Amino acid sequence: MRLRSWLAPLLLVAACCHPTTTGPVNTPASGATCADMCKHLADLHCKSAEPTPDGASCPEVCENIRSAGVVPLNLECRVRAPSCEAADSCQ
Repeated sequence: MRLRSWLAPLLLVAACCHPTTTGPVNTPASGATCADMCKHLADLHCKSAEPTPDGASCPEVCENIRSAGVVPLNLECRVRAPSCEAADSCQ
């Protein structure tokens, strides 16, 4: 299985271009979770829902990103996205 080819560049760009906030980041107001996002992405057959080559699951990767607090993940947007491309566009 291939590494999510969009994830590394997305993280790099987001880390470089988005200012950090002083409050908690990556906390979805709707209550959407990494598990919710990953299930939806899997239902859409998105590559980003697949495990990494090292075996990390989508929820593990998502939680690692969220806990690092560097890149905000709009989980609500990703859970509601009608396609993989739309989910990738969420900020």
